[in-house]
Amino acid sequence: MKRIFCFLLLPALLLCALLALPCGASAAFDGEITSDCAVLVDAKTGSVLYSKNGDQAAFPASTTKLMTALVVLERVSDLEATATVGSEIWRFSENNTLIGLVDHEEVRIIDLLYGAMLPSGNDAAATLACYVGGSIEGFADLMNQKASELGMDNTHFVNPHGLNDDAHVTTAEDMAKLAVACTQNEQLMEIVGTYQYVMPPTNKRSNEKTITSTNRFLNPESGWSAVTGMKTGSTTPAGGCLVTSAEQDGKSLVCVILGDRSDGYEARWTETRELLEYGFENLSTMALSALDLPAIEVQVAGFTRNDAEAGKLVLKPEFGDRTISGTTEFLTELKAHASEIVVNTPVLETGLDAPIEEGAVVGTATLTYNGQTIAVVNLVATRNVQAAGDASNTEQTAGLITAMAAGGEEGGGSFPWAAVLVAAVLVAAAAFFFLRFRRPHRSAAAAAANRQRSEHQRKKNTYYVYRGK
Repeated sequence: MKRIFCFLLLPALLLCALLALPCGASAAFDGEITSDCAVLVDAKTGSVLYSKNGDQAAFPASTTKLMTALVVLERVSDLEATATVGSEIWRFSENNTLIGLVDHEEVRIIDLLYGAMLPSGNDAAATLACYVGGSIEGFADLMNQKASELGMDNTHFVNPHGLNDDAHVTTAEDMAKLAVACTQNEQLMEIVGTYQYVMPPTNKRSNEKTITSTNRFLNPESGWSAVTGMKTGSTTPAGGCLVTSAEQDGKSLVCVILGDRSDGYEARWTETRELLEYGFENLSTMALSALDLPAIEVQVAGFTRNDAEAGKLVLKPEFGDRTISGTTEFLTELKAHASEIVVNTPVLETGLDAPIEEGAVVGTATLTYNGQTIAVVNLVATRNVQAAGDASNTEQTAGLITAMAAGGEEGGGSFPWAAVLVAAVLVAAAAFFFLRFRRPHRSAAAAAANRQRSEHQRKKNTYYVYRGK
């Protein structure tokens, strides 16, 4: 039972390993962030370099469309396919951000994606949602399913466009997880990194239509080429929102701003750039192996009797070429105080059962420093541990007998040593089974006879013995 529990738990542990957002420690950023929430993340490792109210509930506004696009791209293989615009666009007023779709218009999926992500067309997002999910509500279920997969535990979507709803909430840290996932989708990054796009004619529009991104960082005249894309958003309750990805000198960052309350939502632009420039200047990486953490020893249950280590198994953290990122100051401190890193290994609580193969991943270890998760790594078995009664043990014995028999025949000896050995093994096996199974049977029979005699004696005697309470 313990073994079954362990193997059922392992996928969940590995999933946690893929979905955890490690912290490199909040950087000593000396600028001023006036927006409600802000997070700066290393897109390669997920390490949080800066956080202000990162886990505080907030409205995402149109940055929601990042999830919309990601779900569509993962579920639609033919982006040249067309979707027919329906009644889902009727709910939008003239004050909404729209690309001007009309009822029964047939539009390619790829054009709808650009229409949703560049000018932030709510009508395009709604049409995509109904095409993929069958309805707005059905697509919201898919969005929440994906959010759960990404570990966005404090997020709940109710629509594909981000118009305000009290139940449509997220956090800056959750949006950073989404943004990191988006950076791994090449098609999505191509879309959100485009400043202008030409939509071809449709059955309801005879001319081409040029649409422009609301992300001013993508404007060639901005003078800053580090930004690779992502999404803007704003509503009165949400304030100004901005999710930005940027690359420079081999470093890849994601910045999330939610709740900009400044006039014209201008602070989100200056604060994003300040955080990104700070990250590029201060971000460093260090190999996890440089921490030189000790191996972990566990006791395996159900090991074979001839196991030389009596079931003790050393688990080695699997670092490979993985790195941890953070400010140079933080990484220097971390390496100097590696002995203070707490290694949490659930497998020590659940236990392990033989058989175990050398090199097998048997669990995970979460590394934390000062209460912050810095990495989640796999634990690998360093040797084989055979189970008691494992068929391989029998096979080895049979192989030995066969080899000795063959050796006897090749030696040409007159005395049949091989036959003697085989007979001895058979006798030993017979004795083992006799003692193993016959004794319990005889013991049971003897016990029954004793009970019968005791009952007869009890009826025969007329006195009782007091044995105490």
